[in-house]
Amino acid sequence: MKSKKIKIQGLNHQFYFWGSPKKPKLFLFHGWLDTAASFDFLCRYLEKDFYCIAPDMRGYGKK
Repeated sequence: MKSKKIKIQGLNHQFYFWGSPKKPKLFLFHGWLDTAASFDFLCRYLEKDFYCIAPDMRGYGKK
């Protein structure tokens, strides 16, 4: 799992990435009171076939 802060319209957002960017992209969005890092167990399996991208929603996880 790699993480990176990306600025979008002046706001910092934390994103997590698994797998190779050359593979098909799969975006994952967490629910209320959760964080994107909770997809780690799932994406360790999915990264064989997909490039998983999961952002922390505003107000949750790392900012």
